[in-house]
Amino acid sequence: MKLKKLSKTQYLIKGRGFGHGVGLSQWGARGMALQGFNYQEIIQYYYPGTLVKTTAPINTTVRVGLYLGKNSASISTTGPYQLIDQSTLKVLYNGLKAETWQAIVNNNQLTLTSASDSSLSFSGINLSFLPLNGTKLGIEEKKNSYRGSLKISLNQEHKLNIINLVNLEDYLLGVVTKESFASWPLEALKVQSVVSRSYVLQRIQNNQQQTFDIYDSTLSQVYGGIGGESKTGTQAVSATTGQIATYEDKVIEALFHANSGGHTESNNHIWSGYPIPYLQAVPDEYSGYETNDLESRYGFWWQKTYHPQEIEKAFNAQEANSIGKLIALAITDHYPSGRPSLVKLVGTKRVKEFTNSQFRSVLDPSGKELPSNWFEIHLLSLS
Repeated sequence: MKLKKLSKTQYLIKGRGFGHGVGLSQWGARGMALQGFNYQEIIQYYYPGTLVKTTAPINTTVRVGLYLGKNSASISTTGPYQLIDQSTLKVLYNGLKAETWQAIVNNNQLTLTSASDSSLSFSGINLSFLPLNGTKLGIEEKKNSYRGSLKISLNQEHKLNIINLVNLEDYLLGVVTKESFASWPLEALKVQSVVSRSYVLQRIQNNQQQTFDIYDSTLSQVYGGIGGESKTGTQAVSATTGQIATYEDKVIEALFHANSGGHTESNNHIWSGYPIPYLQAVPDEYSGYETNDLESRYGFWWQKTYHPQEIEKAFNAQEANSIGKLIALAITDHYPSGRPSLVKLVGTKRVKEFTNSQFRSVLDPSGKELPSNWFEIHLLSLS
């Protein structure tokens, strides 16, 4: 007697766009620019009710967290510089040429030692390199160099932190074409310049009591230092010097993402809190303009297949989410944009609904497999 092979089921999660979907869609800015919109119009479309104004003080310093919680680092210079003890403001050393220093933490003490002369060594808890005459400072572990100064200090865990103190406009040179493509229309890069300037200024206002204002990664916005600069990015920053997006004469929280998938989302649907007028959902036909999932860096469409056992393992890892053996999985409600708002899991242990964010954070903590919050769930039966 021939036994019939039991069917197996999988869940296909099929989505669109990339990122949280709130505020500016970077691919949408590109699409609007290609259709002839200028950067002010693009900003006002994605942030309804805002105005672009020249109000940002150009001498603002940004504190960028570059290399955090480490035991050691190699600092390089391209020319003249000073090594300063920030606790006393005393100049410890006047460097005249390109050199490399090794920073290490030992017995809760920070020590800087010259790579070319081991007898040249300084200790402290808050030391900094101040460049002179156009010198650039590098962090060899980052394989990059930076404008401005580098502050090396101990954090509360007695680990090494390196913070880049850099002029706002110089900072933006290393951001615009790390967040957008250098080949994109100039108007789209101007959008990124104004939005990134607004974003970091708002962070500076909110993080005054912190040791730094912003990360150099997608935890904030990507900052590539000198290695991230480009001709078109420099043009965009220069053309919009000091310009920020404002709402009721205050700099906005200029949230942005890669690709909305066709409609942005309201801030209060993605995170708890009150609706912010300029972060409400708008239709976005522009994110898909003259592109497809092969041309787009992020992919306008994406999909991921899960076996029921993978879903069970993720949710049963914590008692608060535990469902037992998975019986069914379905979206039960949507936001007006089309994104799911609630996902129901039916298990042998319990039936439980999760918000969109809760569902994705449990199933995909890294955010790499489910790259946006706009998706459908399909049950696949495989014989």
